[in-house]
Amino acid sequence: LRSCLGKDIDDFLYISTHAPFVSKEIKSLAPKSKVLEAGCGLGHWVFWISEQGYKTIGIDISKKAIILAKKYAKKNKIDTCSFLNADVRSIPFRDNYFDYIFSFGVVEHFKNPTTLISEFHRVLKPGGKVFISVPNFYSLHTLKRPIIKMLGLWRVGYERSFTQSGLKNLVKFSNFKVCKCGLMPGEEFFGCWPSYIPIIGKHLTKKLRKLSLFLEKNQKMISFWLYI
Repeated sequence: LRSCLGKDIDDFLYISTHAPFVSKEIKSLAPKSKVLEAGCGLGHWVFWISEQGYKTIGIDISKKAIILAKKYAKKNKIDTCSFLNADVRSIPFRDNYFDYIFSFGVVEHFKNPTTLISEFHRVLKPGGKVFISVPNFYSLHTLKRPIIKMLGLWRVGYERSFTQSGLKNLVKFSNFKVCKCGLMPGEEFFGCWPSYIPIIGKHLTKKLRKLSLFLEKNQKMISFWLYI
């Protein structure tokens, strides 16, 4: 894991926390399966998944993100993955191409998410699987989002949260069968704000992340992330 996270690509998505959970979801894949990350950003998960032995391709609409991901791959001589500048609503691959599609924190930024979910269905092989994660409606993030927007501090653009039933209905509408849906523990229930508190911030953040993990694992409603 450490080998794919250099100083020039920060771990914005707590990949070290989520990796054990995600690894359980992809362990059933056959060797050399073709994996797509739809909305890969700087490529954190593309690098990590490729390290697990899969041919991984990342696409993102941000030209800058793709340039940085390619530059990082070249600098570190990583040739087990590739990146394309493309829109997830129009994936530049033929039908039935991928064995697995991974999309982390992307679907929630579309006002009409069925467009990209249907596109996932098109490029996925029969019997293939899709892993999607989105913000959970039942979280502090959902409560604080309108406050941050009101203060003019929101920089992410359009974003919404989902309930488990809403997420299930979304994928079923695009002719997917739901295998599993639930909370994805990520130690992020309280957010990153405690880290900015002078002197005690670092210590408090560590304590709250442990508490967050405990809470997320011991109930079935409240968490930062949902997955399906």
